[in-house]
Amino acid sequence: MVRHPKFDRTMPSFAAPAQLLRRLSAAPLPAQIDRETDIQTLETLVLAGQAKASIPARVRTLTGHVRPPATVMEITRMGRTALRYF
Repeated sequence: MVRHPKFDRTMPSFAAPAQLLRRLSAAPLPAQIDRETDIQTLETLVLAGQAKASIPARVRTLTGHVRPPATVMEITRMGRTALRYF
């Protein structure tokens, strides 16, 4: 968690979409992502049309919810264009 300086409360920390996109462009695809924050960021990239991925739903267990790893299949043409500008 990150403390927001203006509102004095904690906010969830997550990777910026451009940072995750850059990491994925350097990795061999298909790639698996298992960190919850990265999966949430990946959902943003998929909705923006910058990546194609298989993101499974959360699984309910006796101790709470677990998220299986997501698999990134490709970075789209729009994603590669975004990499040039960010």
